[in-house]
Amino acid sequence: MLPRQERLTRGGEFREVLRRGRRYVAAGLVVYYRPGQGGPRVGIRVPRRVGGAVVRNRVRRRLRQAYRELRAEVLPGDYVLVAREECAAMGTLQLKEALREVLKKARSDAGESV
Repeated sequence: MLPRQERLTRGGEFREVLRRGRRYVAAGLVVYYRPGQGGPRVGIRVPRRVGGAVVRNRVRRRLRQAYRELRAEVLPGDYVLVAREECAAMGTLQLKEALREVLKKARSDAGESV
């Protein structure tokens, strides 16, 4: 589990990032990013179409682990990671690479060196 100060915890926070954030797409993953001050905060959404509860929880755990490992590459601001159906068939390394690709796109849009 991520520390509370690094998570989006309220529905309004999720909606704000989805409404006003930039959207980045990679294989099986969509990331919404809204720049902000302070440390990065993340929320994870795994819709029912990804699979049953067991599958969704597995995808959620894998996304959390990939985010933890890539935390150094994350810009300050709010993120919502949205899993797509393909995530169910992806392994942890594939999810990590998809997340790395999306974070790289976000950094390049923000003008940071990659």
